[in-house]
Amino acid sequence: ICALCEKTWFVPKTIPGNARLRITCQPPDDYPAGSCLECEKTYCISCVKESLSDEGRFHCPTCKKPLKIQDAGIFWILNEWQKSYDSKNQ
Repeated sequence: ICALCEKTWFVPKTIPGNARLRITCQPPDDYPAGSCLECEKTYCISCVKESLSDEGRFHCPTCKKPLKIQDAGIFWILNEWQKSYDSKNQ
């Protein structure tokens, strides 16, 4: 759940092991941007896109720390989106 807009994402109860995540372009704004390890909040891209750094990292609007994609659910959501994007753009 996005800590700002309360956007909710659904993942399977049992998340299958995923290969390494490699994002080749920016996902849509309603996808998760990552979670803050400091304050433990998760945000969608739309809510934090103004915080995108020159290095390509989103930052937490609360504590300004870089957001991470370490949560298995976020990893799965982004991996599924990337696979779908790749299959449509081959």
